[in-house]
Amino acid sequence: MSCILSDETGQIWLSTFNDIGQQLIGYSADDMERLKGEDEQQFTKIIAGAVGKMYNFRCRAKADSFNDQVKIRYHANSAAPVDFAAAATDLLSKIALYN
Repeated sequence: MSCILSDETGQIWLSTFNDIGQQLIGYSADDMERLKGEDEQQFTKIIAGAVGKMYNFRCRAKADSFNDQVKIRYHANSAAPVDFAAAATDLLSKIALYN
């Protein structure tokens, strides 16, 4: 599955395999392919439900060269929902270091 990730710095195209795609949208690639053929409206509803969710991704970047142009390709190794409580605690501990 290919998806666009964005944050305050910009956006990138990210490739994922079935396990991460299933984690993001809740369905396997085979189920989504079947659903797209059978019920396009439900397929669109499932994809729309995944938009705007926040995850922490661990990614790998690879530079590919084609016709003397270098293009960076990104692939997701893992994805985890953002734990806001843990992130806030970590941020507070880092802020305390400045005092």
